[in-house]
Amino acid sequence: MRVVLISTASALLVADVALLMHDLNNYRQNWAEDLSTEASILALSIAPSMAFDDHKAAMRSLAALQAHDAISSAALYLPDGKLFADYVRPDEKAPPRQLSGTHPVTQMSGEYVIVVQPITQKNEWLGTVYLRAHYDISGRIQAYIGIFALVTLVAMAVALTLSATLQRVITDPLDAISEVAQQIIQHRDYSPRAWKSRDDEFGVVVEAFNRMLDEVQLRTQSLEQSNMALRSEVLTRQATEAALARANTRLESTMAAAEIGSWVWDSESQQYICDRNLAALYGFDGTEEVRGGMDFFLQYIHPDDLPAMMQRQSLPVEGSSHSSEFRIVRRDGGIRHILTRSMVHLDETGKPKLMSGLIIDVTRQKIAEQELRKSEALYRAIGESINYGVWVCGPDGSNTYASES
Repeated sequence: MRVVLISTASALLVADVALLMHDLNNYRQNWAEDLSTEASILALSIAPSMAFDDHKAAMRSLAALQAHDAISSAALYLPDGKLFADYVRPDEKAPPRQLSGTHPVTQMSGEYVIVVQPITQKNEWLGTVYLRAHYDISGRIQAYIGIFALVTLVAMAVALTLSATLQRVITDPLDAISEVAQQIIQHRDYSPRAWKSRDDEFGVVVEAFNRMLDEVQLRTQSLEQSNMALRSEVLTRQATEAALARANTRLESTMAAAEIGSWVWDSESQQYICDRNLAALYGFDGTEEVRGGMDFFLQYIHPDDLPAMMQRQSLPVEGSSHSSEFRIVRRDGGIRHILTRSMVHLDETGKPKLMSGLIIDVTRQKIAEQELRKSEALYRAIGESINYGVWVCGPDGSNTYASES
């Protein structure tokens, strides 16, 4: 019903606006033509007064224009454009004191029409007539709106009657279907059925809808049983994935604390894929994904250790572990001592499929070993530099060290 009423009102509004604009345009054109005719008549009657420079006669002719309620001001001009005589209604705008131009002019501005008409007699230009008229456009619009309101009320009443008839024939069966559908959505109950009141096309639609509900109810019952089994399986899988995620988190945290990173080499993509711990050892932040080919990681190996690493690029046999120790130059310029252990896995055809491995940061151990060697060398130098004999023996009394003294 809203669609019918809105469509009717919109159509009437568009038609009324178009008719109003057309009527106003014709109204203004008629006013302009009427004022032009008035100016022509005035020019013919005033020509003798202008020819003999009779100012009083000209003023009487202009004063006669007060019988025309629409004319707000009028004026007569000499051929040089100077004002000869004028007439102005109270509270209206006076005509200009000086006028230029000799050609006829009709100008419409708002509710005013201005007409300029030359005064001629026997092809002699005697002067110019100036008329300014006001036409009541607002009153005409109000009258038109009154007519439009009456027509609209009648049209809306007819549209309302027609829409009420359509509602009984079309909308009521659809409302019955909609009500049943709403109950199904709210209560998840497929037992309600729509009421069939007619045997026409909409009765066929209602019957088809009820049959569809019968089929949906049967399938829903089967689907609910399947969903229960699937929900149980999903819960079990989620619990397993949660336990695996916790285990992976603990493992990753433990490896991070031990400064251990892991990597996997894929033979198909020829790339190394590293975890966050290994990325941190190489100086990458936690948000960067570290992957690439052999050249990507060879660029971070210390130049002194690079030749030895180039000789170890060939893959070892399946099941055998491979370890190597080298230094890397981090992105920030720091040097780290790295110990790597890896193992190759083959596919069904015996070809290398992937290699997995660990990288351990042994920098602290290397630094400790260097400090220990320095300490041993220091104490050995002290022992050798004094004149007293110095020796070290084990718990069983056997000598492990004796100075030269």
